Amino acid sequence: MLYGPNTNLGHNSIVFMMESQLDYIIKIISFMSNEGKKSFDTVSEVYEQHNDLMQKELKKLVWSGSCTSWYKTADGRNPNNCPYSCIGYWLRLQGRVD
Repeated sequence: MLYGPNTNLGHNSIVFMMESQLDYIIKIISFMSNEGKKSFDTVSEVYEQHNDLMQKELKKLVWSGSCTSWYKTADGRNPNNCPYSCIGYWLRLQGRVD
């Protein structure tokens, strides 16, 4: 799934985000192929830490303000927008930012 959770932008082209995702996916598939793996799974704790960090960062931005918005769920979470610059997102997919 491309253009998935927390990849929406208000400041740039989504094409860069999708290209970054594709590059990441290709790296995973290449690794799996080289290692003879047929599947992979996420680590729940890492997934939750990532989502918590995304929501913390998004709270600093206008998309998470007190007004109602299609960006937010009923409980106030924002599953749509990315809180980082495109380069920041790319760096995270490169494993260069914790």
